[in-house]
Amino acid sequence: MAKTALKDKEQEDKRIDEIQELKEIRLRKVLNSLIKGSSIVEIEPPKSSVLYNSSRKIIKGYAKHFSLQDQIHLDEKYEEYFDKAKSGGIPTKKEALERMYDSGLWTEEDEKWVASQKEYIKNLEQTKLKLTLDRQVATVQKSIDQVEKKLKEKEAKRQKHIGTTCEAYANVQMNSYTMIYSLYEDDLCSSPLFASEDQDYLSHEDIALIIKCYNTSMAELDIEAIKDLSVSPFFTSYFSLIEESPVEFFGKAVHELSFYQLNLLSYARVLRSIIKHTSPPKHFHRDPDKLLEWAEKGEKARKLMEKGNNSEKSFSMVGADKEDYQKMGVERQGKDIFNLAKDKQGKKKGTLSIMDFLDES
Repeated sequence: MAKTALKDKEQEDKRIDEIQELKEIRLRKVLNSLIKGSSIVEIEPPKSSVLYNSSRKIIKGYAKHFSLQDQIHLDEKYEEYFDKAKSGGIPTKKEALERMYDSGLWTEEDEKWVASQKEYIKNLEQTKLKLTLDRQVATVQKSIDQVEKKLKEKEAKRQKHIGTTCEAYANVQMNSYTMIYSLYEDDLCSSPLFASEDQDYLSHEDIALIIKCYNTSMAELDIEAIKDLSVSPFFTSYFSLIEESPVEFFGKAVHELSFYQLNLLSYARVLRSIIKHTSPPKHFHRDPDKLLEWAEKGEKARKLMEKGNNSEKSFSMVGADKEDYQKMGVERQGKDIFNLAKDKQGKKKGTLSIMDFLDES
């Protein structure tokens, strides 16, 4: 019996190691893309598309990772399209809504309801961030989902009658322009994959296909992958060498970093500081969400204990179980998160922000 249990454990450990290795391989590819500043995009157009070429059925390109300068350029381009539509007599969204009010297809009360529900959702999101117990979070999220469903139905009705606006025209034009602007023939993004005039003859179907392929390619760089990479051992072994000056990792000025690079360095610095200064359980070290939750809920627990003037760092909460207390950091070893909440003279600072973690690194 004992031998069987031991064998099962060995097989399970082997399976976990294999999964971890596959994850590491994927994260190394993500880091490679971030270093290059581009991701491979493959487009396979149908025969009906102007992009189709029998000698090259798959178009291979590279999607540029946008930086602040790229975003500024795209913002300016949006304004250009907006002004073009306005000068051509297309109404703005505000003007179109006023016409709908006059015709009775939509009312100011309808518009106020839409605005109020968006604000309500925003408030619920803020409330969710302040909650400590997972069950409470789930209840609020359920309310958010219900309100969002009703809001989506109402906005669909408005969109049906509002027609083309300057904003809508600019957004449509930006879809195609952004794709042409972001795609290149080489991974250094020096030679555009499409010419600027290509925007004029690409069909809506062509643009939709390009956008779909682009999104598929960029999905590997979602925020979860960035967070996982920031705590992966192979990355942190490099990051630890330039921890005092993180931007050296990519060899660029801060304003030249892509948004993906900026996110990686920000998460790496914050999460590494949490590990160094709040003594989380070791099995949290490679789980970024658990580390962030550890720091956040540990701070909430500290505030609750301070509110009760509890010097022993112990208290009870209605509805909380052992797991909830562990997530709040109450039963963990070490008291560093409480020390961070004091100034150099040992007095309470009252508020602990993410900058307190950064200052300690």
